[in-house]
Amino acid sequence: MNQLTNRKTTLSLMLILFSFLQLQAQDMPSIKVGEDRLGVTSLDIKVEVIGNIATTTYDMLFYNPTSSVLEGELAFPLGEGQNVSRLALEVNGKLREAVVVEKEQGRVAFEAVVRQGVDPVLLEKGTGNNYKARIYPIPATGYKRVVLAHEQELILSEDEHYFHLPLGFKKNLDHFALEMNVFNQKLAPSISEGSLANFKFNEMHGNYYAKTVKKNFTPATSLIIRIPQAYENNKTIVSEDYFYVYKRLTPELKQRSKARKIALYWDVSLSVKDRDLNKELQFLDVYLKYLGNVKVELIKFSNAIHLQKRYKIENGEWGDLRQELKHSIYDGGTSYADLFLNEDSDEIILFSDGMKNLSDFPTEIKTPVFVVNGIVKANHEELKSISEATGGKYINLKKGSVVESVEKIKYQAYRFLGAEFSNDALEVYPNTPHSVGKDFSISGKGFNENDKITLFFGYGNKITQSETITIDGEVCNALVERIWGQKKLDVLQFDEKGNKDEIIEHSKLYNLVSNHTSLIVLDSVWDYVRYEITPPNELLDEYNKIMEENKWKKVRTVQKEDVEELVVEGDASNANFVGTISGTISDENGLPMPGVGIVIKGTSNGTQTDFDGNYSIDASTGDILSFSSVGYKSAEADVGASNKISFSMEVDDVAIDEVVITAMGIKRERINPSITYSSQVISGEELNGEPYRGYRSADIMSNQPSSYGTSVGKHKYTGRLKVNTNNNTASYISELSKAKTMKEAYAIYLKQREDYAVIPAYYVDVYDYFKKWNDEEYGLRILTNIAEMDFDNYELLRVLGYKLEEANNYFLASYIYAQVLKLRPEDSQSYRDLALSYEEMGKGEEAFNLLNGIVTGAIYESNGRRQFSGMHTIAKNEINKLVQKEFKGRKGKLKIDNVIDANYDLRIVIDWNHNDTDIDLHVIDPNLEECSYKHTRTKIGGEISDDMTQGFGPEEFTIEKAKSGAYYVKVNYYGDRYQKIENPTFMKVTMFKNYGKYNETKEIKIIRLSKSHDNNIVARIDI
Repeated sequence: MNQLTNRKTTLSLMLILFSFLQLQAQDMPSIKVGEDRLGVTSLDIKVEVIGNIATTTYDMLFYNPTSSVLEGELAFPLGEGQNVSRLALEVNGKLREAVVVEKEQGRVAFEAVVRQGVDPVLLEKGTGNNYKARIYPIPATGYKRVVLAHEQELILSEDEHYFHLPLGFKKNLDHFALEMNVFNQKLAPSISEGSLANFKFNEMHGNYYAKTVKKNFTPATSLIIRIPQAYENNKTIVSEDYFYVYKRLTPELKQRSKARKIALYWDVSLSVKDRDLNKELQFLDVYLKYLGNVKVELIKFSNAIHLQKRYKIENGEWGDLRQELKHSIYDGGTSYADLFLNEDSDEIILFSDGMKNLSDFPTEIKTPVFVVNGIVKANHEELKSISEATGGKYINLKKGSVVESVEKIKYQAYRFLGAEFSNDALEVYPNTPHSVGKDFSISGKGFNENDKITLFFGYGNKITQSETITIDGEVCNALVERIWGQKKLDVLQFDEKGNKDEIIEHSKLYNLVSNHTSLIVLDSVWDYVRYEITPPNELLDEYNKIMEENKWKKVRTVQKEDVEELVVEGDASNANFVGTISGTISDENGLPMPGVGIVIKGTSNGTQTDFDGNYSIDASTGDILSFSSVGYKSAEADVGASNKISFSMEVDDVAIDEVVITAMGIKRERINPSITYSSQVISGEELNGEPYRGYRSADIMSNQPSSYGTSVGKHKYTGRLKVNTNNNTASYISELSKAKTMKEAYAIYLKQREDYAVIPAYYVDVYDYFKKWNDEEYGLRILTNIAEMDFDNYELLRVLGYKLEEANNYFLASYIYAQVLKLRPEDSQSYRDLALSYEEMGKGEEAFNLLNGIVTGAIYESNGRRQFSGMHTIAKNEINKLVQKEFKGRKGKLKIDNVIDANYDLRIVIDWNHNDTDIDLHVIDPNLEECSYKHTRTKIGGEISDDMTQGFGPEEFTIEKAKSGAYYVKVNYYGDRYQKIENPTFMKVTMFKNYGKYNETKEIKIIRLSKSHDNNIVARIDI
């Protein structure tokens, strides 16, 4: 009877194990094109196992059956302890390895090369161990080869490691191969589930090896491979002076005191909608029955706390609590801001994926936190950090059975407490105390043969077990070096902000993707030269040769036949390199001239004078600077020994209506949305007879009129003066409008959300609809779903930030903009957005520091950051207002130039959320004179800032003494490269009256920009 019971128990545990392995395992990497995925025609898989770490490499050949060149997205979440270790793509018929690059440097290079019409590849790690890359081009009726590898910690259960290989193909592959090596393995691995003919492990020199190759084969069945472990054996593997030790542990189980009062925090944000609810309820069922009698306080939360309710559990009966959890509604972003306050419970159980997007975790939590997670796509490291810091545990239900998971909360945490070495030169990781399970691995650098290492384990801070291991060199494998590098990186990333520089340097050295580094593939060796990125081995000799031949020379871009090309300029040592040339350009009356275009002749390097006629540009002796402005004669100046060039421009007798310089001439297609949008929509077609302008370089702005010389009649507005007040006509809004109560409307929203869940604009529209009920709780819950969709998508986050500003919720807006700044520190707009939120919150010092970085140019010190002359003028207005408001009496101590009063009767600013987008601000004054990039000053004193044709804006209209009457805001939208139905362009229009004065007022309007609307007047302001 006992034998039968044991066999049934073992069988039951194995079935549970297989079940959670299927749930825990990652899908095969794939390329998504729209709603479809490209088919794989050839697949080679190689698996290498060292201790508890498996490296899986997929060499895939994707086929594009269409007659069009396709662009796809390689996106996949990895589980706890899994990391991308390699990416390679076919470029010009050859496989090219990606190299590690600092994140910001990678994005700058990537986007700049894209603007040349070439599409490189950049793979980035996002929040919660999610990886994403764009793959282009995928040839028409052709193939794309992609190699991708990732590392993972294997699951240990019942004295065996288990490796799951997801297959499940439905169609034949032309070629399929699987190879697996298990190093330093005493017992033979075998297939536990699934089958693959002729795949059998054989022993070779202390390792086990298996391989099979098949043609015209359908690998339809996923495989689970068991790798039995022996308690008495440690695995020690070395490479050069690196070592790796894996050992089994036999911890004594010490029971924790049973909790009598529990705080149960249940995450109901949108990102946990697909949680493994059954397994989570099973976990609670086993644990609550173990506790017997306990008081439970349930707190449901997403963007805010939605429910607090107490339950008294007797004899493990918790049916009412179970029903409450089962009927949870999942909606809203994730905020931990108001949780864990004034806790008087014995323990906290937090069910969450850790995908914080509206707040950070509280820093001081006194009560032990046991984090339970049932989702692969989770912020595992964050959750582990919280539980470790409070004396609790992280329980990943995807890495163990329910019984094993409950044991982690029933028993005290068994901990690695440290190590001693016979060799003081050893650098060993992990090197800090932390909880461990039934196995443990450690890696070091700098060992000598027969060095000894003593490991200490125990409970709390008390050592109860130690073991001394002798490091020998019998088993060698170069993967050990990478394992050591990853373990050190894991430790460094506990303080990712403080260790940023070391993380970047370390990641490059060991080819690791981190929170601060990415993988990049560039098209040409010159791209690597230009952005100072060390290329892969196949280009390294050519790269080094170029660098050696061109010492002391600089690489820059010139424009030839509408294509950016790279050229190497003359030897700087021989050219007497000057550096930054600056000066002031004035008109015939000695007044400063803003908007004068300055270009280094023969190149596309250029800038413009600011509002005060000042400019600066990097140039060398022998360069020729060309100065031009509409209505004035062009002028040239040779760069000599002096770094100052200033002069007055002469009026040209020949009137010129408009000059537009178009750089690069890259054709960019716009995708026409097929959904009827519901907010105010502005057309991206030809508006009022104006043709689509394409994209003009941010560095070479169009020459703009900078005086009052042009006649008003030429710029008089003759169109219809009516503000677009579109009613919302989307079908989902019509359906919502039938609701008679707010709760009825919310129920309709939850049902229809299934069809629109992936469209950010849907949440914006529904949020706007819910304003009619005057209930901020439901509206904000719906709006914050945007952050749940992708917290690493800066364009989506900008939309959310705009809407939060519109709602006067600057506390949340500042958190969102802080994330945007983290994602895009290369954009000056990121600093400005956060600064303006801080100002509204009363954080004057923080706002000043951010704006001052723009005005002084400090933020541009990093290589490759784009500068927009209009941004300098706008930021100067904003910092000057801040000085007037917050820092009176301190002007002399502030390091900003030209501190002036920033007081305007009327100020209008537009910003937008999409990069590389061309939107124009026009303002029609009471005289019907239209101020725009063509006509930058009006008779009554209105002025438009420099035209922004790239980046995210802003553009600004100001007038110091406004004439009474109506001012109309008109917007021309010329489109953008990445317009998509699910992520359209949104524009923020901010309108100030009495800007900088005691009676200042502000109004914000958020407008979606599309292709199909012919009325582009968006607002009216009466003075």
